[in-house]
Amino acid sequence: MRSVNTQKRPHLTADLAFGILVVLIAFAIRLWDLNATSLWYDETFVLVHAREGILQAVAGLFREDNTLPLHGLLLAIWIKLAGDCEFTARYLSVLLGTIGAPLVMQVGRAVGAGLRRTADLAAGNPISGPWDRRTPVRLSPAADSAAGRPTSSPWDRRTPVRLSPAADSAAGR
Repeated sequence: MRSVNTQKRPHLTADLAFGILVVLIAFAIRLWDLNATSLWYDETFVLVHAREGILQAVAGLFREDNTLPLHGLLLAIWIKLAGDCEFTARYLSVLLGTIGAPLVMQVGRAVGAGLRRTADLAAGNPISGPWDRRTPVRLSPAADSAAGRPTSSPWDRRTPVRLSPAADSAAGR
């Protein structure tokens, strides 16, 4: 029989609540005055091609706009489902932007963790933390003591080199 872990993780709950709050704020900001102005040229251009159908939208955007027509393709599918008024045409961008908010948050976390690791390496600190389970890099006991780190630690399984009792006392061991 497996044991069930009933221990709660408050940091995950707080992270999840923060993530949901960010997504809801991103959604609300994108919906604010969505239909206040008429369509711009590029929105109209893509919508005209999307109204022609899926294949015609892709071909027309390749031919006339010389761009990759992913948005035009998605818009052609979207207007078949939701209609082709100004609000629904712009609402697709709202949905895609709202989905993008948590993805950007995750990319930011990954980049932040990478920057922390880079900063640790640049500062000469050992690599350790919840994101990295490797044994920290230890160059030598002399380099560790010069950097103010202990020469032995729970993760360092090497036996310290003892040259002589005089050298040990000079090194503070």
